[in-house]
Amino acid sequence: MTPELQATSRLRRYLLANVAGIVVSVVVLALFGVALLRSAHLWVVLVILVVAALVQVGGVQMLRSGRSDMAAASLVVSSWLAALGATYVSPFIVPVSILIVIIPVVIVFDFLRGLALRVSLVGTVLLAGVVAYLGQYRHGMADALEPDPPAAGALAVTFTIVVAVILTLGLGQQVSRLRGQARELADSRRRLAAASDEARRAIERDLHDGAQQRLVTMSVELGRVTRLIERDPGGAAAALSAIHGQLHEAIKELRDLAHGIYPPLLVERGLTAALPAAGRRCALPCIVEVTDLSRYAAQVESAVYFSCLEAMHNADKHSQGSQILVQARGPVPLEFSVTDDGTGFDTSAPTGSGVTGMLDRVRAAGGKVTITSSPRGGTVVHGRFEEPQLPSAPA
Repeated sequence: MTPELQATSRLRRYLLANVAGIVVSVVVLALFGVALLRSAHLWVVLVILVVAALVQVGGVQMLRSGRSDMAAASLVVSSWLAALGATYVSPFIVPVSILIVIIPVVIVFDFLRGLALRVSLVGTVLLAGVVAYLGQYRHGMADALEPDPPAAGALAVTFTIVVAVILTLGLGQQVSRLRGQARELADSRRRLAAASDEARRAIERDLHDGAQQRLVTMSVELGRVTRLIERDPGGAAAALSAIHGQLHEAIKELRDLAHGIYPPLLVERGLTAALPAAGRRCALPCIVEVTDLSRYAAQVESAVYFSCLEAMHNADKHSQGSQILVQARGPVPLEFSVTDDGTGFDTSAPTGSGVTGMLDRVRAAGGKVTITSSPRGGTVVHGRFEEPQLPSAPA
């Protein structure tokens, strides 16, 4: 399973665990809370908890549609609601409520991007202050739920310890994840460097065995023609015609080689023109849909182009499908996908160098790739750049 799929699975578990916890809390409070504690305001927290559960159910649906950032934001918002509701009804658990406000951001920090990340961080700081003030305010009200002081103290200490342990585990998991990402980044850089060296050697071989040999042959032929001009003008003209054909072949070979290194069309007109051109070279029928694409940094454009090219090549060669669909849309975020209707493959099996190179390219450019496949649903390669780099300004 790829790191992206592991992260998505982890977020799904967080959401489902929180939904289950909130539902259990609602049931317990509804069955026992009102009868035992006799607090009219307990219904307030019940309503707030139901709303929080609905927000998290919406987050699960967003995660299924690929919006992990919105799913993470729903986890944060629902926790804020739960903390506010609990503090309003039971102001003695303010320490627990503050930790409840903080924990979600720590757990889902790596899923939040851009505006969602900024709002979550600022909101967490503000909500922690609001919860502290709300608890102090509710303490002074006559209808505040005030258990016996010993019970209140014991509950506050117990809840604080439990939530603090959860927070510590979340921080530990984040540290482990960051270390794993650092190792993966180092491995990815080593693979990219090795692939770059191999590509340079392959280009050298292609030049030596192909265009260079043609040019050497042409040089020899031109010397022969020079000697033929005076004594056999007709033979010299025929030889020049043959050399002209060889020159066209050498130009074509150099153009093909350059196209494999970095397509001129990608340089000149970007992904909007380069992706449809690549689709026309597929053996299977290929539909290419590009929407609102802009120009991006060369590293981003090459990562998207060669990832789509690799996915199309794999679909052509291995999928046994009837059609390939390539989609790319932007400008921000930049997303691309390559879908086939073939037989699929086992995504948990070791990947080949082509797929590994595709993942490394996209990650090095600041994006992420997920690959899903099934025997009945074909294969989908999906990539996303939350904030793709723009082309540098001309000097």
